[in-house]
This record gives sequence, structure tokens and C-alpha cells, in this order.
Amino acid sequence: MLPLIRAWLGLAPSEPATIEAVSTRKIASPIGDDDYVRVALADIDGRIQATPLQRGAGVITSLVRADGLAHIPRFHEGVDRGGRLSVALYQPLSAIKRTLMVMGSHDPMLDLLATHLLLRSAPARIVSVNVGSIGGLVALRRGEAHVAGCHLFEPDSASYNIA
Repeated sequence: MLPLIRAWLGLAPSEPATIEAVSTRKIASPIGDDDYVRVALADIDGRIQATPLQRGAGVITSLVRADGLAHIPRFHEGVDRGGRLSVALYQPLSAIKRTLMVMGSHDPMLDLLATHLLLRSAPARIVSVNVGSIGGLVALRRGEAHVAGCHLFEPDSASYNIA
């Protein structure tokens, strides 16, 4: 959309800023085509981490949640976890460096808090990636998230989060 608006305004095309990031997940890619993957980004322990968002035509929210677009060149079968990705940024690098990455079970309150911070032009922002409770704990252990959201199962009552 930006190239079209710039053309209407008579402005020269602009290239998005790109950075190198570390993939937090293995990403499969068709070998004969260039592939582009929407990612959420955060600076964790001095490394820019790129977490792939859900793919497919039906995943509209990934368009809104993406911080950048990772490029996997043709003739590559994808990228392993820990592999390097070239990412065209949708957000300024300064915003990515002040991002709190939350991975784990989805909590709608995180989305509300993230929107509240955005509307208040807060000095930090929250990005929430839904990977399930165990996935969030694994991401935390691997250093791929700042915070993990999880549900706690209580075997005696067979319920979550109450006891």
C-alpha cells in the first residue's frame, strides 16, 4: 500500500529498513520460490529475535501483529531455529528494542494492555504470540521471550488456574 500512496503523492519509492534477526522457530519454505514470512520481533538479551506468526490466507491478524517481513530466498528449504533471517521492518528499530515479548497461552487482557500502551504512546510496547502454555515456557527457557503466559492444571479439582 505504501508504494501506491508514495506514487500518488509523486514521491520516490522507499526501501524499508532491514535488519538481521534470529529465528525462534524452524520455518519450512518451498524450495523453488522466494518466501516471505510475517514475524514478531523483540530484542532479548541483545539479539533481535524473530518469531514467525501463523501463516495462510485465513490468518488476517498476522497482518496487523507483524513487526516485519522475513525473506527466505529461493533454493532454500527454510530456516532452522536459531538461523539468521533478513527482515524488512514494519516498525522502527527503536520500537522493537523496547518491546516486551510475551509468548504462551492467549490472554485477551494482554491485547487490551498492548492497545492501552499504544494509545498512550507509552515508552514500551507489548507483543503477544500465542503458542500455548508449554510453548511459552519452552520459549522462556530458550531465551526467546521475556514473559510466558501459562495455565496451571490442578489434578485434584481437574480445573485450571483456580487452586
